[in-house]
Amino acid sequence: EGYNTSSDETNFIILDATINEELLNEGILRDLIRQCQILRKEKGFDIVDRIKIEFISNIELQNNIINKYKTEIESELLATITNNLQTEENKFIDDSNNEWTIKIEKIN
Repeated sequence: EGYNTSSDETNFIILDATINEELLNEGILRDLIRQCQILRKEKGFDIVDRIKIEFISNIELQNNIINKYKTEIESELLATITNNLQTEENKFIDDSNNEWTIKIEKIN
């Protein structure tokens, strides 16, 4: 249990399939970035447009991910993470069943 195996005629591979906290957080991060890109597209923003983005949460896990990966999020989304945006809230549920609330606007 917790391992995946594969073999052929001469080789045998065992992989540890345990998902630790770091892998779980990185998976949530990837899903968060993907959802932000979808939201960006739905709003009609170009892929090269710089944006402001606000994550609204009082959940420790979400705040920890945003703080830990802030630079990566901003870089991948061409964004500045900010507070108090005056635009509509968008909600989605990630693959780990965490509900996210996001505000996004294009920087003019």
